[in-house]
Amino acid sequence: MVTKSCTEKKRFDSEIEARRERIHIEKEFKKKYRIYECNECNGWHFSTIN
Repeated sequence: MVTKSCTEKKRFDSEIEARRERIHIEKEFKKKYRIYECNECNGWHFSTIN
């Protein structure tokens, strides 16, 4: 079951796709992000690193 919090996040089909996008996002927002595989949607998401 996919939760609302999962559907509100940007979803990537592969880890490689997420890693490519992370480079741009980190430069734009000047924050560090980790990539993780979602157990709910089987996609990949970002999470900020504090």
